[in-house]
Amino acid sequence: MKVKTLDSIKAFFLIFLLVFNIKIRFIPVFTSNILLGLLGAALAVVLLSHNFRNIFISKRLYLHLLFFTFLLFYANATLMVNLSTDLSLIKLLVINNTISILAANFVAFYLYKKNIPLRRFFKIFVYVYFIQMIIVAVFFFNRDICRTAYTIIDMGDRINGKLEDLIAYRAFGISFGFDMGTADLTVAMIFCVYLYLTEENHYKHWLIIYVFCCAMGILVARTMFLGIGVSGLFYIFFPNAKGKRKRETLFSLILLIAIVVVIFFLFFDVEKYMRTIWWVTDIFVQMFSSKGLNHGSLYELTKGDFVFVPETRTLIFGEGKFADNLVSRYTDVGYIRLLMYFGILGFIIYFLYIFSRTTLFFREKKDTQLKYMSFFLFLFQFIFFWKIYYPITSYPLLMLYGLMPYLNSKIRIRNNSNVTSVY
Repeated sequence: MKVKTLDSIKAFFLIFLLVFNIKIRFIPVFTSNILLGLLGAALAVVLLSHNFRNIFISKRLYLHLLFFTFLLFYANATLMVNLSTDLSLIKLLVINNTISILAANFVAFYLYKKNIPLRRFFKIFVYVYFIQMIIVAVFFFNRDICRTAYTIIDMGDRINGKLEDLIAYRAFGISFGFDMGTADLTVAMIFCVYLYLTEENHYKHWLIIYVFCCAMGILVARTMFLGIGVSGLFYIFFPNAKGKRKRETLFSLILLIAIVVVIFFLFFDVEKYMRTIWWVTDIFVQMFSSKGLNHGSLYELTKGDFVFVPETRTLIFGEGKFADNLVSRYTDVGYIRLLMYFGILGFIIYFLYIFSRTTLFFREKKDTQLKYMSFFLFLFQFIFFWKIYYPITSYPLLMLYGLMPYLNSKIRIRNNSNVTSVY
């Protein structure tokens, strides 16, 4: 069935509002994600009231919910054992996760009702981040527009208080974070690589989009270098890709990068952006100097003042501290933060929860390439945890989670005497 252009445009705006969770300064508390979450809650009530007795759900979804229950129970046990009052992770698990899942399911239900296929969803998703990166470029090269936009958009206390210093050397978008934003951008770039390698015709523009988004992503956060590496691995090991296309990629990639560099040095005041250039390249300067890699959270682990005391209670239940000065006292490396909060057992349950969610994607499809992407999305989270805490409320992955009920062939909804597969 042919998808209407207007339906795709509406889907674009819904996904944009979901993944970037926009907050307007003069509207307290309310965000675009909360709005979509409320709509998702209303949708859930309507669907359950009409079809509650006749919804058949995959056993894997029950397993996923079981791991979430274990995780929530263990998080509370950690707080009680350690007499901790740090409720930040509980809030993340319960409030943020619930709102995000409801919001994602509302958007996914719209895609389902409008018969927007999975491949079209991937394209829309990539275009959402492409437009965001265009906004990032406009804000970066015209600081006045950036300042004006942020009189309307609330970026949170972490950024609002030091906006002038930050825009002097790094880029911003509309509610687009630093490390977390580039981690989510990496998911979009994995989709972009998938489309580049699998489209029959008109595929070259996906490579152009990839190079542009990665270039602008680096200006937002140097974590994007990790994202480029991850999406590069996805490209290298992608199964059953067209051989000719893979061979021509290297030449095209080098040519595009060269064009970007030439345009920058010919048409922009390089001296104006020297602070940005030094900031972006500093990690490589440190890497190849006698100092070695001396960067951010990973460097904190090498200073010698990080101590994980292997007491029995700490190993089992952790310390129950997640956001309470943890980044300044220890590090923001995801694995360490989870270990310090949960202990080993909770750490294992956490990743079993992530794994159970990831296996829901495309499990019923007999498409090797989609199964590979499903596995790689799980691997991607493991890789990024070495740099940051990549939360389970990540909007791109929750968007896929929201799509799951409408793609999973095990789920059936019975309307009157008819049984309709929503696969």
